[in-house]
Amino acid sequence: MTKIALITDLHFGARGGSLNFDNYFKKFYQEFFFPYLKENKIESAILLGDTFDVRKSTDTQILHNCLDYLIGNINFE
Repeated sequence: MTKIALITDLHFGARGGSLNFDNYFKKFYQEFFFPYLKENKIESAILLGDTFDVRKSTDTQILHNCLDYLIGNINFE
């Protein structure tokens, strides 16, 4: 049986690109989300939308952080 995680409404850059919120998101992914996937042998995750809080522009630091601790944890096979 294949297990798939569904995740939505990530809203990177929330609260005007607040680094406090961004640090909270980082902690969530590093300490909960990815360890949970690994512990439960979930090999696939589907992002269902609202990845960024603002569609027209995203702060470059927020984008870099998203790539670092979200996309950086994905194993592309």
